[in-house]
Amino acid sequence: VTVVDLASGKKLISIAAHQSAISAIALSSNSKLMATTSERGTLVRIWETYSGKQIHELRRGTTQSTTHHMAFSPCARYLAMVSSHGTVHLFAVQADPGAAGMSPTAPTRQGSDVAAPNRTSYGASLSWFSGYFASEWSSSWYHLPPELVGLPCVVGFQGEGPDCRLLVVVAGHQTLRLVFDMARGGE
Repeated sequence: VTVVDLASGKKLISIAAHQSAISAIALSSNSKLMATTSERGTLVRIWETYSGKQIHELRRGTTQSTTHHMAFSPCARYLAMVSSHGTVHLFAVQADPGAAGMSPTAPTRQGSDVAAPNRTSYGASLSWFSGYFASEWSSSWYHLPPELVGLPCVVGFQGEGPDCRLLVVVAGHQTLRLVFDMARGGE
């Protein structure tokens, strides 16, 4: 992935994001964060666009899947994605996970909103599997009704904070409005 200043045409950074071809990219509304996923569709990586530093590695699953769409919430506190397996995943995101001594999976507070931590694997402490188990898993997920699985769809956010809703628009069908209670771990 190459980030270019469109005004000057100057190449700002180049990121070797994944081993296989990129299938989806999402930018935060302030363009400071970029999420990428590859054709395998098992991992989502989040990058700082100004430095090229990877700040998260998120795991959608273990089997190959096409990512239909990804979107950051308006304040980039969450990333949502929808896959060809019919799953909608919600990940907690922090712009600077190392700030104030916080770990990437520690809950953060902003007003009354709580960013529920992403799950990590029970095997995260096993050093020989560290690459696989170190990934963060989604804090919440939803499975689309069977008749909608595999259809093209996009995901987006409506609102921010405790009133935030996740919208899934399925081509030729319906719009689903999902409510995730992040104060209760993303239920």
